[in-house]
Amino acid sequence: KTHCSSSKAYSSRTFTSMSILNSKPPVYDRVAAVLDFDPSTVVFAYAPDIYFPSGKILSSDVIAHENVHITQQGSGPEAWWNRYISDVDFRLNQEIEAYQAQYRHICSVIKDRNARNRSLHVLAGYLSSAMYGNKVTHSEALKLIAS
Repeated sequence: KTHCSSSKAYSSRTFTSMSILNSKPPVYDRVAAVLDFDPSTVVFAYAPDIYFPSGKILSSDVIAHENVHITQQGSGPEAWWNRYISDVDFRLNQEIEAYQAQYRHICSVIKDRNARNRSLHVLAGYLSSAMYGNKVTHSEALKLIAS
């Protein structure tokens, strides 16, 4: 069963100065040295902007995810990234919150239950991957994102 509502409301700010940049963020090399990611698909939030080096078009659900990270970073993106890179538990907690918002956004625009469930499984695959330290199983990720 797929649940699209969340008991935890997340308030995101409106970012009037946010831009989507097709370049590498200031922390790219440091992140690449620690995290296992695909450079053709990776997206970064470095407040107040979103960086998508591959230059492809970002979907609205990914923008919702990255906006959570921009809110998490506040006015201190460098400090946030320092902790994100060095603290796997912090990284996981930040990503859980962002994937929850991404899934809520998906649920707000996709009405087909099967399509929502497929999206949830894809997101859980990301959250349970090596990129985030293999800290949760796919099954745990499903529950965390949908909660």
